Amino acid sequence: MSGKQKVLLNSGLYAFSSVLIKAIGFILLPVYTLFLTPADYGITGLVTGFNSVATFVVGFSLYSALIRFHADYKDDRKKLKRFYGTVIAFVFCSGAVFAGLGFLLREFLTAWLFKGIDFYPVILIALLVLIFISLHTVHQSIMQGMQQGKKLTIINLTFFCLQAGLNLLFIGAFRLGAVGVLLAALTVNISYFVYMLADL
Repeated sequence: MSGKQKVLLNSGLYAFSSVLIKAIGFILLPVYTLFLTPADYGITGLVTGFNSVATFVVGFSLYSALIRFHADYKDDRKKLKRFYGTVIAFVFCSGAVFAGLGFLLREFLTAWLFKGIDFYPVILIALLVLIFISLHTVHQSIMQGMQQGKKLTIINLTFFCLQAGLNLLFIGAFRLGAVGVLLAALTVNISYFVYMLADL
């Protein structure tokens, strides 16, 4: 398979998995509305928006560098491993510092960004999720750089199904509301981090 064909195939797989995940999420929406109040939806939406923006701050947008420099270092395995290790360590430390600052400035966060939401447990869980979501994005960028479209698609679908299952368990069976959604995200992202370390 030529390089162009591989890029096209992998792009198609990324698009397919993204559309499928969004479609399944849309289908599950009526199920979630049975268990989540409008306030819970507001909390999860706010946290999701915050984490979506904060991942780029935590990662300093190094995700693009992982894809870009894979082409330069792919023939030098030692240099590539060092590069990946440096980025992963930096993103982990950056995430930990960001979460630590969030903890120290919790009164400012609750007054400015998360008005009306308790720091414990919602914002604390959101800050922990941020660390592991940033590392998740690092691993996905590595796989994109390595042109591992099939593997990435399978991982994304598995990750989504696990998170949807835990969401239903925590909000349906345990009635944890927004905290349940955040706990599901934290559990799945920590599990993904363990998988990432084993995979790399």
